[in-house]
Amino acid sequence: MMPIEVRRIASSLLAAPVLLCGIGMAQSSGGSSSALYQHDDGTVESQFGLVSGGELVWLTRFDTLRYNSPADRITEVGTAWGATLAPGFTPPNGTPTSVYVWDDLDDDGDPRTGVFAFLNETRTEVANVDTDVINYTTLSEPVVVQGVFFVGVSVNHVSNQFPAPGDQVGSGGRAWVTGNVNHDGFDPTDLSGPGSIGVYEMDELGFPMLWLTRANGNNAHVALYCPGDGTGTACPCANETAQPVVSGCSNSSANGAGLAPSGPATVHPSKLRVHGSNLVPSHPALLFAGDVALDGGHGIPFGDGLRCVGVNVLRLGTKVPDALGRATWGPGLQGWSIGDTKRMQVWYRDPAGSPCGSGFNLTNAFEIEFVP
Repeated sequence: MMPIEVRRIASSLLAAPVLLCGIGMAQSSGGSSSALYQHDDGTVESQFGLVSGGELVWLTRFDTLRYNSPADRITEVGTAWGATLAPGFTPPNGTPTSVYVWDDLDDDGDPRTGVFAFLNETRTEVANVDTDVINYTTLSEPVVVQGVFFVGVSVNHVSNQFPAPGDQVGSGGRAWVTGNVNHDGFDPTDLSGPGSIGVYEMDELGFPMLWLTRANGNNAHVALYCPGDGTGTACPCANETAQPVVSGCSNSSANGAGLAPSGPATVHPSKLRVHGSNLVPSHPALLFAGDVALDGGHGIPFGDGLRCVGVNVLRLGTKVPDALGRATWGPGLQGWSIGDTKRMQVWYRDPAGSPCGSGFNLTNAFEIEFVP
């Protein structure tokens, strides 16, 4: 028996409980400098919980590309608690809870497969129970996502409580649920870790639902540029990439390597983190920064890729990517201050089977403005 239970609300009455579980993807309501990521219609018609209690976690999938943006900077996550139609089944106001952001680096929309990168957990509290009000939490560090990403909410609860707020319409693969049988047992870096109830998608289970969980983005101060997809300067040997996410020219894996920042672009630039993906495992990768986007941001051919950053170049450190081609630089990076605009990129070794034979390549680049 699945350890998840749902109560469906209709005409202010609770129907018989049904066993259940839940994923997501987005549509735009904002402009290019800000976006509200939302699927729900603002009314809770179902509530979900663990049959025996524990830590429940619900996730909603969004996509920056639906907002005509390759990337966005997520600043807030919001959710409702309980329902006006059926009060009394949610942990009370003041109960500790957390909100999360993950980036789906392979953009397949499934947190059980591919590379699912945990970016942020921010602690908060249950508020405005049984009102259908969306309560927003400002992230401890704004994070940059590109393409498909997920936001989530977790809370510990006891039996016969149903914290997750459901909008009873077709999910289209946008709402997921997971959790842990142990209170405070959920590990956001490993959704299927010890004590996990598993990870489930609503449509797969035959229950068309969305969560009343949203996100706010503001990409005004971060921009990814210089992709190796042929939209700008051609890659050196026609090794363009067709990946849906912004990345550099194709390497020996037949895909390009990507680069994106996370952390606040305000007040504390030293907290910036920079994440590389699909680099070549076990071979060095160098992060560097500069003041100018070369060739107007289109880049110039260099090795198997495009060099997109120049002038006053600053080397920020070499990393050896893990077995999945991932590497992270920072926090603690230095070389800029409030008011500066910097461009960053990674040069990396690709000694075996590089498409153009040079043995090295580059990621896409990004531009970030450190504003007060």
